[in-house]
Amino acid sequence: MNEVEYSNYEVKEYNLKISYPKDWDTTNLDQRMILTILEHKTSKQDTFKENIVLYKTQLPNHLTLDSVLNLATNTLYQQYGKVNVIEKKISKNAMNKDYATFTMILPQNGVDIVSSTYYFPVLNDFYVLDFGYNRKDSVKYRPICDKVVNSLSY
Repeated sequence: MNEVEYSNYEVKEYNLKISYPKDWDTTNLDQRMILTILEHKTSKQDTFKENIVLYKTQLPNHLTLDSVLNLATNTLYQQYGKVNVIEKKISKNAMNKDYATFTMILPQNGVDIVSSTYYFPVLNDFYVLDFGYNRKDSVKYRPICDKVVNSLSY
């Protein structure tokens, strides 16, 4: 497997820094998002474009990271019915930032998408980092996801 090279991205408005795969595109597809990063389509057979989305959201400031995970679980069950949750945990990234993560498998259009959502508390808000990739390519994309999460600083 080829070594992935990374670029750094800085969002001065939020005092954020993040690394992402150098050959992926940065864009802002939606005004609600701080940053969207999309992989180039790798082949015609590739029906899903791996992506990273970073946004800021206001959640009630009394929520602990445990509460955020419970809220995310309940919301997803209401939205999608039964989903396959494969990970829920609280941890710190390499920049010593606390976060909660919720990972599930969501079948869409014949593709099992692994969706990992990371919640980083910042004062009364949360930075939310979503990473979506095709489950069959987990060996390739899981390390990229980990590198991006560990690079986030603010």
